[in-house]
Amino acid sequence: MFDWNARAQVVPTTTLSTGSVFGIFDRGRPTERSARNSLRGTFEACVRTRASLFAQIATPDMEGDGFVVERLAGDTYEPVEEDHPWRQLIKRPSPYRTAYDVWYWMAMATDLMGSAHAILDGMPTDPRMQEVYPAWGRLQPKPSADGGVSGYVFHRRDGIDIDVEADEVVELRRVDPTTPYESQGLIETLARYISADLEAQRYLAQSFAEGRPPLMQITSDEDISPDTAQQFGEAFRRRFMEGNEVPVMTHGMRAESLSIEPEAFQMLETQG
Repeated sequence: MFDWNARAQVVPTTTLSTGSVFGIFDRGRPTERSARNSLRGTFEACVRTRASLFAQIATPDMEGDGFVVERLAGDTYEPVEEDHPWRQLIKRPSPYRTAYDVWYWMAMATDLMGSAHAILDGMPTDPRMQEVYPAWGRLQPKPSADGGVSGYVFHRRDGIDIDVEADEVVELRRVDPTTPYESQGLIETLARYISADLEAQRYLAQSFAEGRPPLMQITSDEDISPDTAQQFGEAFRRRFMEGNEVPVMTHGMRAESLSIEPEAFQMLETQG
């Protein structure tokens, strides 16, 4: 019987639905708002850290030489000279922002939207990245016959479309894990993983609710005839599938589950 005098030991533990009705919550469980804020803060910190690391690596003299610019010489690639326009573009991509800021925001836009674009100006002798950050997501690639990109279409706010050559665009992409021809942001990827995980949990919950036990197979190290295997299977189902006894494996037998785990179901859903 519950001791009503032991008030110091009482810790209300309720489900979210009953807690919302009666206004009480588990003391050790954060509220939904605080959980969302924590996840949002963690996601924002991860995105900013990824962008910062990318900018440090891409910017020369911070974590190295920055991006490597090479030219095709015969069957191999060789580094270009120090005063090559494209090498200077890496060091100073924009006249209005530092190289770190440019690559930082390009990397962040790639993670959030799947791709980031910058239009080059002053081609080809003195290329510079134009300030086209609001154009992220409005540059539509045009596929070529061989599966590449033949150019881009810049959709302006006034409804006028401008064709842009492929050589005049710097593009960073986060490749879709299901197809190399599409890009996918981190938010889209997380939403896909969450959806697959929910479907896996719903599948397991429905299986148990309908009384379907987990699929299992029994294997043995010994050479057992089909009749003996059938007899053992019938005895096993009769004695140990009621849920109130512990199965005992004999003849070197072992039981293995064939149920679809949530992680495996999620992986299959992600792969399409």
